[in-house]
Amino acid sequence: ANKALRQAIARLFDTQAAIDVLANGRGARLNSLVPIEAPGSERDTGAQWPEYDLVEARRLLAEAGYPGGKGLPPLTIIFRSTTLDTRNAGDLAKAKFAAAGVQLKPEYLDFPTWLRANESGRFQLSDSGWVGDANAGAYYELLYSKNTAPGPNSGAFANAEYDRAFEAARLMPDGAARVALFKTMNRIILEQMPTVL
Repeated sequence: ANKALRQAIARLFDTQAAIDVLANGRGARLNSLVPIEAPGSERDTGAQWPEYDLVEARRLLAEAGYPGGKGLPPLTIIFRSTTLDTRNAGDLAKAKFAAAGVQLKPEYLDFPTWLRANESGRFQLSDSGWVGDANAGAYYELLYSKNTAPGPNSGAFANAEYDRAFEAARLMPDGAARVALFKTMNRIILEQMPTVL
């Protein structure tokens, strides 16, 4: 329920560092739920996503009522494997959060246990991935309120304006009118921060 806290958390995940350090520079930081190659991606919508920003995260933590992380209970993030690569990702995130005074507790689960937690919506933060197709709607549906757990909207995001835009866009062919609706959805995602890209 604390939007400023969600916004702070989003600025503490350092996607570019994960690409540079954990993936040896292989990858591209996204600004939208949709892969760059697909119609409706950031190329079409102009979507922008905040980068890792310790100064802004600290400001937002104070706005959320947790200056310097004080009073904020540890946040638990569940990962879908126990591999060394996954543990390295958890350690990187933990260090980035600690720089703002936030304690992040990674929990490394086997995939069936992680899946049960996601499908029931029982988690604080969850490392997740999605394999879709060339249809941008397949990605935007991840935040559609009618797809809450056990569906793909495991974080239970619900926003009436987002839902209206999604419902209209899914029935349209690719084109300017559909992109305009995607822009609306991206604006809402950026403002509400229900997910971190």
